[in-house]
Amino acid sequence: MTWKYKEVDIGLDYEKLVEYYQQLISQYRNKMWTLDNRVIGAEKHEAKDIFGWGLQSNLPDINENCPPYNVSKEKIDYYRDTELIFGYVKELKEKFPNSTQWSIAGHTPNTKINLHTDSSNYLKIHIPIYTNNKAYFLFENEKIVMQPGKSYLINTRELHGTENLGDTNRIHLFFKISTNSIEEIMEQTTNE
Repeated sequence: MTWKYKEVDIGLDYEKLVEYYQQLISQYRNKMWTLDNRVIGAEKHEAKDIFGWGLQSNLPDINENCPPYNVSKEKIDYYRDTELIFGYVKELKEKFPNSTQWSIAGHTPNTKINLHTDSSNYLKIHIPIYTNNKAYFLFENEKIVMQPGKSYLINTRELHGTENLGDTNRIHLFFKISTNSIEEIMEQTTNE
């Protein structure tokens, strides 16, 4: 795979996704995880008040808030659905039965996730819920502004990162799909 990202049509209902997110804000704020003003990971990511919800968890206690890049040494080898897999996200997840690590992450202004690569066994689908025109998905020499309501298949084996230089939060739903599932996803590709 030499491509970096592709817009894919997964039959997304953006209004339903926004309603789901509003439900998380109003009813599940206690399930939100936060990282404030830390430098994390070997890549030295600049985490400025990052927040989100682990819709699935790989922690032994399914009720503990689980960030997508869980660093717990006591984690288990697979992700399980939490009570946050409901409504429209449950419908979406049923379209991707072998997907994992369903999460929503919010990057506040000035957050930067430095260039890095992920596991070669998975790629990610990113779906912006809220963003701004200065919230970038980065590849080595390329900055992409992802549009709300669109879905993007990201080749996370390529060096990639993010930066939010805007004045508003960047909030994405994302999940991992096995590289073994790529062919069926690629059939839905809407750009080259």
